[in-house]
Amino acid sequence: MEALLARYATRRAVPYRLQELLAVGRLPPAALASGVAPTLREELCVRAAQQCLRLRNALGPTATSARMMASSLEALDAATPLFERLSAGGDDGTFEEAVRALYSVDDQRASFVEIFTEELSARGSLGSDDAEELRLRHIMLAHLGASLLLQHFLAVARQRGVDRRGRRKSEGVESAAVGALEPLGQVPDLVDTAVQQAMHLCEAADAAPSIRVITAEGFAEAVADATASPLWTPGSYLYHGLLELLKNALAATIESHGDGEVRAIISASTESVCVLVEDDAGGLEPAARAAAPRWTRSRSGDTRYDRLDEQQSYAAPQRAPLAGLGFGLPFAACMLEYFGGELQLCSAPGRGSVAAAVLPRGLRHAEATPTTWAG
Repeated sequence: MEALLARYATRRAVPYRLQELLAVGRLPPAALASGVAPTLREELCVRAAQQCLRLRNALGPTATSARMMASSLEALDAATPLFERLSAGGDDGTFEEAVRALYSVDDQRASFVEIFTEELSARGSLGSDDAEELRLRHIMLAHLGASLLLQHFLAVARQRGVDRRGRRKSEGVESAAVGALEPLGQVPDLVDTAVQQAMHLCEAADAAPSIRVITAEGFAEAVADATASPLWTPGSYLYHGLLELLKNALAATIESHGDGEVRAIISASTESVCVLVEDDAGGLEPAARAAAPRWTRSRSGDTRYDRLDEQQSYAAPQRAPLAGLGFGLPFAACMLEYFGGELQLCSAPGRGSVAAAVLPRGLRHAEATPTTWAG
């Protein structure tokens, strides 16, 4: 392992932009196989090695999350001969075999968030100062960046008709998405999906608040405006970010009133798209509002079980508690900010809170990579 770390960790990870992800999603199959896949494997190796060292520095060399990242690096490196054949043109079935190998790596990484946050909680110094806050943010940004690269490629392969077992179907999957990226017109569907899941969790907790979705006047015109910059966003990151905001609003409403209404308001302009999550709960004092998006210990002391990488994780209510556990808003902020967006929080004590997920339009936004390392 030390030799692998020495080989890859000193190389520079290459930041990517939305427009580059879109371009990959539109390549012909031959270019996707011989050009993109081998380059992707190399980039994932570099990022896994650097992440392994970050985790060792933050949590120690025996940390489970660091060992998980090391295993991911070993699997990617072991697949080198396969991807070299692919780069050289490959034989029938080489691309499908490469897709299976990448799905195996994706499965290895699936529980990273859960394990990482449990290790942080057990350590007992979570979010203790600004340097620690930056260190944790960098680790999560690095995870999000590598995961999106991998999941985007696998989503493109699915849309081209290759499933997770490497089986090629006669036709691809029709989708408005390009790989893992969703267009502006799909934002209401992502909001609806997050609302349905939040209500499912609320019902599982025997709670009564409702969520009303409001599409602001002019949204359809903003979507159809050909003169405005397009919007493409990582669909799973927007979905999970909104789900965290909705869960927090529902939990606050239950705590304050027992029932009531939460509102999700979707709007768009020529420059950005915004989803507001409003509640009429007790609101937050200024100090509490400032601390909300930080990696602080849970007020309840419970364990975090949400796996932000896995859609199916939220299907099991017992693994996705409704109450805030101290990690949801920092995760939401990292995901929403990944390509230039932001999470804005406003709160009035005794009146309620508003969380705004703001996404800029345009394709030139670069990923929010940890370009410096505090530690």
